[in-house]
Amino acid sequence: MKKRICQRLLVFLSLITLLISSVNSTFCFIVTKTESSVNTFVPLDKLVGKLLINKTVEHPFGDSYVIPDTVSFDFVLNFGSFYANTTLKTTNGKVVTDENGAVTVSVKPNSSFTIEDIDPGTNVTITELLKDGSGFVVKDGIVTKQATAAEDGSLTFHFVNVYTPAAVNPTNVTVGGVKLLEGRDWQDGDTFTFALEQQTGENEWTAIGTKTVTYQPTVADFNRFAFDDLLHGLSFDKIGTYSFRITEAIGALENMTYDPTVYTFALSVTDADMDGKLEVGSVTADQTTVEEENGVYAIFATFQNTFTPKPDDLVLDVDVKTTVEHTTDREFDLSEFEFILENVETGDKRIFRTDDDGHITFDLPFDEDDIGKTFVYDLYQKINNIPGVVYDERVYRITITISLDDDNKLKATITVDGKLTNDIWAVFENRYAELPVSPPTGDHTTVLWFVAMALSGTVCTFLIAYSRKKRTNK
Repeated sequence: MKKRICQRLLVFLSLITLLISSVNSTFCFIVTKTESSVNTFVPLDKLVGKLLINKTVEHPFGDSYVIPDTVSFDFVLNFGSFYANTTLKTTNGKVVTDENGAVTVSVKPNSSFTIEDIDPGTNVTITELLKDGSGFVVKDGIVTKQATAAEDGSLTFHFVNVYTPAAVNPTNVTVGGVKLLEGRDWQDGDTFTFALEQQTGENEWTAIGTKTVTYQPTVADFNRFAFDDLLHGLSFDKIGTYSFRITEAIGALENMTYDPTVYTFALSVTDADMDGKLEVGSVTADQTTVEEENGVYAIFATFQNTFTPKPDDLVLDVDVKTTVEHTTDREFDLSEFEFILENVETGDKRIFRTDDDGHITFDLPFDEDDIGKTFVYDLYQKINNIPGVVYDERVYRITITISLDDDNKLKATITVDGKLTNDIWAVFENRYAELPVSPPTGDHTTVLWFVAMALSGTVCTFLIAYSRKKRTNK
């Protein structure tokens, strides 16, 4: 009887052991009876199943962009309580699950991450941990996924992240300048305006805003201006180079030469660290230097205008002299002669009359509006048909170029008939042609011959008429 009872007890214990083995096939405990009970972990056959996480990152920076090594993505994997406190082998070494069978792993962008020894049929829940402000979102919007390991223990998860960094305002860049005057002191009413523009296309510039400096005798730095508020208000949402320029508006102050300098500078917007927001990586400038300190860039432009007093008008004298060459005792009225000055370009003419001495002086005025211009004149004598006078028909070609010398005075370069000269003069030499007159000799023969011819003609006429009448009476 006792033997049968022992057999049944052994069968019962065998059934209990079989049941325990079927529930937990991963491991088992062998309980040995000693003075103190000790549980010993005995691993069963090694499984070959692998869990694979594929991470892909999409960004707007092009193929040449290199994602920084500091960028990684965290995932929480939950294998269930069956995997509580379990050591698993991964791509990056061994990890240990917590008491709930969960573990956190990091995956590099555009790479894969594997966890080995996953049992077939294991249900796995995976969740990507995204940080606010990181710029990354899951492309399909699903941050938590569930799947069951295949019969060979394999399981693959695909996660695609899209990176969209926040725009940047160039608050680490300052842009300003100063206005200087040369040639005179500042005066009440002096105002100068400066423009900030951004390049929006080839040879296309869009105005951002203007700044004005106005003379204020009580303000020490009244002649300084800054575009900081305008620049900081801009927003850049793409990496690239953004170009700007600073210019001075041409004002209306008389005799003021405005500075034509164009100051250009460029901001390089980058995302070197892929931290969720763009940044201004560097600043370059032409015509000036860029000061950099602790990541803050400063651009400063100097505009200098020059005041040049209005030059005095320039007046050139033109001297003209006329003469009449003759061998008679006749006295000529030299004030009867006239001369014409003709502007070759416009055709305008001015007529001048000489004085009693045959001389005249007239002037040609020029002002600052004539600077850089060349004037060409022809000077010739007007034919007034004074009896017996043969006029000098010479034409003087006078060329005058107006310029400004180093002393801010008008200067004339003069040529007469192609020869340089400092004075403008002309001489016209007329002559008197005497009329032919028969000299008195006291010989009256010619008169007598005319009288004889008349008497002879009369006698002949009478005789012919008398002869014809006599023949008729017969």
